[in-house]
Amino acid sequence: MARRLDTLRLARPELWQAWAALAIHHLQCGKLAEAVQLLEQAVEKFPVLPRLWYELGAARLRRDSFPAAIVALEKARALNPGWTRPYARLAVAYEGHLQLEAAEHILRLGIAADPVDAGLRCQLADVEWKLGRHESAVAEIEKALLLDPEISWAWERLLGWHRELGNADGALGTVQHLLQSRPGDASIWVRQARLQHRLGACDAALRSCNEATVRDSCLLGAHDLRAELLAHLGRLDEARLACTPPALQALNPHELRGRAAWIENLCGHQLSAIAALRAIVETHPDYYWGWELLCIWYGEQKDHANAFAAAERLVWLNPSGCLPYAYRAAAELGLDRRSAAKESLRLALQQEPDYIWGAQRLLGLLIEDKELVEAERLVAVVRAHAPGPAALRAELRVHLAAGRRAEVATCLRALAGAPAHHTEELNGALQSMVDAGWSELIETTTAPLLALEGTNCAVGAAWVHSWLRRHSWWQIRRVDRPGVAPALADEAWSALLNHLGDQHSLWTLRLVRLFYWRQLASNTARWGSLGYALATCKAYAATDRWLVDHAHRHDAAPWMLHNRAVALIARARWSALAATLDHALRLPPDHVRRPLLAMQSFCAARTGHHPEAERLLSAVAPEGLKTAASCCRAAAEALVLLARHPTTPPLEIAAVFERHERLAGSFAADPLTRPIRREFARAAARLDGRRWLWWKQRARQRFEAAPKPAPTHRAQEQFPIWAIVIILMLLSRIVAALTQK
Repeated sequence: MARRLDTLRLARPELWQAWAALAIHHLQCGKLAEAVQLLEQAVEKFPVLPRLWYELGAARLRRDSFPAAIVALEKARALNPGWTRPYARLAVAYEGHLQLEAAEHILRLGIAADPVDAGLRCQLADVEWKLGRHESAVAEIEKALLLDPEISWAWERLLGWHRELGNADGALGTVQHLLQSRPGDASIWVRQARLQHRLGACDAALRSCNEATVRDSCLLGAHDLRAELLAHLGRLDEARLACTPPALQALNPHELRGRAAWIENLCGHQLSAIAALRAIVETHPDYYWGWELLCIWYGEQKDHANAFAAAERLVWLNPSGCLPYAYRAAAELGLDRRSAAKESLRLALQQEPDYIWGAQRLLGLLIEDKELVEAERLVAVVRAHAPGPAALRAELRVHLAAGRRAEVATCLRALAGAPAHHTEELNGALQSMVDAGWSELIETTTAPLLALEGTNCAVGAAWVHSWLRRHSWWQIRRVDRPGVAPALADEAWSALLNHLGDQHSLWTLRLVRLFYWRQLASNTARWGSLGYALATCKAYAATDRWLVDHAHRHDAAPWMLHNRAVALIARARWSALAATLDHALRLPPDHVRRPLLAMQSFCAARTGHHPEAERLLSAVAPEGLKTAASCCRAAAEALVLLARHPTTPPLEIAAVFERHERLAGSFAADPLTRPIRREFARAAARLDGRRWLWWKQRARQRFEAAPKPAPTHRAQEQFPIWAIVIILMLLSRIVAALTQK
């Protein structure tokens, strides 16, 4: 391509377009020096063409020649004051070099030249937000979106800014104002659906999508978002159908085929999803989202070479975006090209200086490589472009690397006051301190903050983890004092109970339940956490009794009921299990939906509802399931096979279980699978009448004969000595009281 463009330029040197096209091609190929040299020759030949001066300024910026880039861009602006692209690029240059006032000035000049340019208004709003003029920034970006509602990144900024100001639903007011003036515009309904989805209102978003398809049945974005929403709601069969709408069946757009591949990956079929998406991008090489998904999926498969190739394609498609360079950096780190990864992250920040993920990742690499001088400069950039929790986290990491104890404590206190939606930044800072061995500083810093108004909820969990290493669990009483926020206390309790469950500290859990019964039973979050801890300790009878009142708790979550389902399987209470699963699957879905569906498929198969079991099996991929859920799925699949062919040989049934064992581990190693296998044998005997065959032959005996794993040290937990001391003290007090009587 470069050779052809150069031949054209030499043949027709009077065509400025040939010079510009060749220079842009050099830029896209990363040949910055050649591009700058060619453009400098071009502006000498065509000194009054603003486009060439603009491209020269952009190329110089890519080479970090800031003063020379400003000169070229100012020349382009002077030659054509009504053309707004030089204003936008100048603002980016000034902003990238922390000259926010100069960026604001040039943007206001651009808006004066073209008052209806929505992009300039969005840039101005972003600069005003960074300068601390929050209300003015929100008003400016709302004006821009009323002019052009299709600027997606502006909606994201507006949503985030309203959340920062304590009004998360504020962005919906803007889109509803647009709907009042354009009620028949289907794209506005799609925009409202996207905002509702971001705010967690999936059902309302689905209704908005349906309204969009009523107004325009061929609107691709509406069908794509509808499929995404159905998948998030766990309605995978409907999501697959949404990818083939009748109105677009003749066109069969590749975007909806890409969404179908995304749904397959969501079901756990990642390899088949990659194959489907590879076929799509081969016929549509400009399909950006397809290449982006391939970057992510190849990274999850540890196929870094293919991930790097996909990231290179993304850079070619969007050289001015930050995400392509970030994907390339992730692949380069996987290929052990550390210096190249840091350079890719620098390029990402050069394109968008407020790209926080890239800044934090680059900061981590610089700290690991002991390049603290550049790390300090990067913190200054983050502080200018993203003031608040993100900058505080970056600053804390640098102080931590430099060993500045007082500065770290100051940053942590400031982060503790961050709003609830900034928990990720706080948790990241806390993890950095734990990795550095500064847990005692977390305890001394966070303890006085527990009763302060506005303290982030994650502080409660951090405080608990900081003293758990001393096994002083009774300190938890401090979070139930007056003045401590209920959400913070719930996080602290959950952290304690989850830790005790993960450590298999059953006797400690029993004492906690004994002394704090009222506090645990009156709060659903704590109630669910104790149920998880008991189930993790394999106290299945106690788990069943503790979670038996789940039907009366309207704010219970599926993961809480999943623990009772596990306990009911262990106790072989199949009727109660079916009722619990029905209730759990009617709740809003969370991360345990696939295991619950696997258990539900077994319940349906054992009661003879084989079509329902088959439908549930199609919605649950076997990959990624833990042993009990995988055994349930294997048993359901075997029962469906028996229902189709009543004389199926035992060896074929054993093959079904073997296939699932390869994905989830040996079923014999988990005692929880024994009730499932016994119930399978009963159901299989009822299906074809060969009772002794299923009870004595290989379908059951092969599992019972497998070697059992050696018990771990956690399973052999001794009754703690301090608990014995407490019990003896209580007994002595009782004896003393009886003696006095």
